[in-house]
Amino acid sequence: MNRGELRSRIRTELLEPTPARWTDNQLNDYLNFIQEDLADVSQTRLTASVNVTDGVAFFPSTIRIPESFWWIDGSRRTKITPAPFEVIPDTTTMGTPYYYLKDGSTITVFPKATGTILVRGIKQPTPMTDDAHSPEWVDYLVYEALIAGTVWQAYLSDGDPQTQAWEKKYLAKKADFAALELKRNPQRVFIQSDEESYPIDSVGYLLSRG
Repeated sequence: MNRGELRSRIRTELLEPTPARWTDNQLNDYLNFIQEDLADVSQTRLTASVNVTDGVAFFPSTIRIPESFWWIDGSRRTKITPAPFEVIPDTTTMGTPYYYLKDGSTITVFPKATGTILVRGIKQPTPMTDDAHSPEWVDYLVYEALIAGTVWQAYLSDGDPQTQAWEKKYLAKKADFAALELKRNPQRVFIQSDEESYPIDSVGYLLSRG
């Protein structure tokens, strides 16, 4: 289904075949918002190459949730880990980076260097900007989740009493999508903190991440 077809289904559920309470632009925005929410529990990964100048780089817009950072030195890759709280960033010494700090859209690596890093993580879904555009995932379950989530957001926007019921419908379909993603991509999910990284196989964790 494309955006136009999804919105038509959404208007059917809202009992509003033509715009009245909600404009098409509003529903389009809700659709993209829900698609991003589903991305948080997806297993669709992407690796992006980022140029670093004097230890500073901009976080790639194609990655939604970063999972690992790697410094590229010819054919050699060196993993860069989050800087522990007790480490004072050294932004003057030149060398091969082994720590990074992420502040909004900025990545700082240290020791300082100029070169390339690879960022691997959950892919940022491509927004649907035209009625002919389809969602990131071509799947009936995704369509149903997008419809339920958008109806929920529409009712939420004006305090409709049906908000809670549609939120429950969406969360159930989101859980089904998370389970399907883990089944289709049977790889271990890693929880990473400043001090440790440990694996967990859990739909519950994916949902908490979203």
